[in-house]
Amino acid sequence: LGIEPPVRDSGDLEGSCPITLVGPNGEVNLDKGCIIATRHIHITPSQMMEYGFEGKTEVSIKLFGEKGGIIDHVHLKVSEQSYFELHLDTDDANAHLIKEGDIGEIL
Repeated sequence: LGIEPPVRDSGDLEGSCPITLVGPNGEVNLDKGCIIATRHIHITPSQMMEYGFEGKTEVSIKLFGEKGGIIDHVHLKVSEQSYFELHLDTDDANAHLIKEGDIGEIL
């Protein structure tokens, strides 16, 4: 596509790449907003305490299966409204043959 979006926490759009989205109903031009979202886990404050993650901002994840491995630099996104879930981009998931519902281990 010829763009070089920065890796950022989702929602951190200041200074990010401009992009034009074209679809069947027209196009949208954004002055900013194109990023590669960091790997992250949504987690509540009580889960942070339950799992012993107080003071941590990131963890590593061990993945199992045919192309298992370890993914480092997985950010912890803490919020009362969180649903305990890992979010990876397509490239990370494809590299390890991950599909929805697979289970990993937080290291």
